[in-house]
Amino acid sequence: MKIQVDKLKPNPYRRIKTYPMDKEKVERLKTSIKETSFWDNVIARPHPTKEGCYQIAYGHHRLTALRELDIASVDIPVRDIPDGQMLQIMANENLEWNQSPAVINETVHAARDFLDAELAKYKTWEEAKKDTKFSILFSGWDPIKKQNIPNPKATFGQVKGQGIGLLTLLKFLGRNWQKWMVQEALAVLDDDGLDREAVEELPTVRQGREFRQAIKEYHIPKEKQKKIAKNIKQKKIGSRDIRKTVRSEADHPENSLEDLEEQFDKLIQEARKLESSISGFEAECNHREITTLQGRLAETGWLALASCARTILNFAKAFNGDTLNETSENEDRTENEDRTEIQ
Repeated sequence: MKIQVDKLKPNPYRRIKTYPMDKEKVERLKTSIKETSFWDNVIARPHPTKEGCYQIAYGHHRLTALRELDIASVDIPVRDIPDGQMLQIMANENLEWNQSPAVINETVHAARDFLDAELAKYKTWEEAKKDTKFSILFSGWDPIKKQNIPNPKATFGQVKGQGIGLLTLLKFLGRNWQKWMVQEALAVLDDDGLDREAVEELPTVRQGREFRQAIKEYHIPKEKQKKIAKNIKQKKIGSRDIRKTVRSEADHPENSLEDLEEQFDKLIQEARKLESSISGFEAECNHREITTLQGRLAETGWLALASCARTILNFAKAFNGDTLNETSENEDRTENEDRTEIQ
């Protein structure tokens, strides 16, 4: 059907402010349309309130590209599509090309709002089961427990009392949507201490999850979260290093023992390197039959080594004196035994 581009309107469940256009994708589409023309792979329905207008189920970036290219009309299929299916079509289309936190979170958000509104229409299961498109969400296959739902009425009652949750969303969105995707989106949407826009700066759901967990662990305030997320994105910091990056931005990183453990591990490594260096130097001196080190450089070296030894001993006594004393006694005993054997 030939439709004027200015008569095409967005899917009512596509919230442009929350999930804005990707400018780079629009530019790529403009190039594609110039080179190969516009393909009629967008579906629309008659606008329910604006006569002569149509709502597209998906293809909002393509619609933006058409407008920016000043294309007057396009030929696209028009169908009678109910509200729920408009949302489902958009959800699956979005999932095919983009699985970023921004897309996943906004889709789950829109789906939950829609289902909450549908749920409010029915007070009892007897009323709800008359609407087969809605009641099917509480019966049939359970994608979480991997079995059929044994009691649809009880499931409906539970959802009615607690609100739309993971199971209902998975049933509604369909099999292309994985459990972990929806779970993470719900965790973001329901966390009052989290800046959702900060999470959605990141390109993958895994990065978003690592970021969210680190923000919670290190008590990063909302006003700092977006700046940290942008830094992670700009520097292309991977999932494994996000926690460390967030920790470095914490107001009180000393509240966590992990950073001290890392520092102590580095101290141990440096101590072993020093021990190895000294042993190697001593072996070289013995090989060359050098018995005395003298001169200004030697004096400076002895002072530095003596100061290092005192610092190590004081540190050991302060934090683990019992172990140090026990180690010293064992070393003395071993040395005496060695001397006895030699004599």
